[in-house]
Amino acid sequence: MNIDNPTLIIGGDSVVGRYLRDKNPDYFYTSRKENSEAIYFDLLQLDSFNIIEKAIVEYKISTVIILASITSIKQCELQPELTLLVNVQRTKLLLEKVNKLGCFVVFISTNHVFDCKSAYSVWDGIKSPCSNYGQQKFQVENYIVENNFNASIIRPSKIIHRPYSLIESMIESLNKKQVFNAFNDHYFAPISIQFFSTLLKLIIQNKKKGIFQISGKSDLSYYVFLRMLASKLDLNSSLITPVSALSKGVTPNKYGTLEAYNTLTNTLLYQSIEDTINDYCQEN
Repeated sequence: MNIDNPTLIIGGDSVVGRYLRDKNPDYFYTSRKENSEAIYFDLLQLDSFNIIEKAIVEYKISTVIILASITSIKQCELQPELTLLVNVQRTKLLLEKVNKLGCFVVFISTNHVFDCKSAYSVWDGIKSPCSNYGQQKFQVENYIVENNFNASIIRPSKIIHRPYSLIESMIESLNKKQVFNAFNDHYFAPISIQFFSTLLKLIIQNKKKGIFQISGKSDLSYYVFLRMLASKLDLNSSLITPVSALSKGVTPNKYGTLEAYNTLTNTLLYQSIEDTINDYCQEN
């Protein structure tokens, strides 16, 4: 047990949450499921906020990582009222409560707070969210800054972690010698969950307030990325076929990179595509 810095993950069933739980078994975590090992919490259930407050006091929690949110870009577009309630209104309420209890907070934001129309967005540059999801995260960022909470905000580019459904679907198709379609006009800047969690751990250890940005080193299309990954796995990359995101009803982004910003170290800045792919392939 980490006695010096008891840490609670809000959203322990998320992709990042599960990884952190696995690597840090001493972390406390929440779940919307009935689980004896987890602290029950649901942003939609106001009564569960009392459970969180009691748990923070009982376990002497000093750091809270907020991962719980609706992260689907599509759902945020189709259900703006529901996602605004979860991602903004209830998240603000959660921030108020944990701040009053004296916790240091790590809030995970997104590169979608920018317009994704130019590369290497600067941390303090003009915000023009490219999606409802980004707009919602931006509102919470502003709330943290305006209230001077004891918190850090981390903006990652795109975190990938095994099993990442798109990649695993590609692997399955190629193993069956089937064609797999991939967007050639939709760009992103992936980083591995290992790379991201290294920065997160450093922030938690130092309880450093402020905004951090961590990014893949370059932008590339999903088509190019999947072909590179397929080659790494000795699969037939020629079976991957380029298609337009627009043809599938997806609004393409031209850029996903962020200008890395880290006031703790000069080493955790950018991750190369090759290192991202290697990390993914080496995950258990």
